[in-house]
Amino acid sequence: MPADLSKPRLGLRVLDLMDDMNNWGLKKTVICEADLFTITPQMKCTPT
Repeated sequence: MPADLSKPRLGLRVLDLMDDMNNWGLKKTVICEADLFTITPQMKCTPT
């Protein structure tokens, strides 16, 4: 996936990449990863 962070949504970056890869003529897949977690009141989150 492109490292350009100028777009706020990562999905748009993947869709643009898929558009480019579709021109290559072979079967393509995108492997995704998600880091999911829950923030509870017991966690200490401080801005840096």
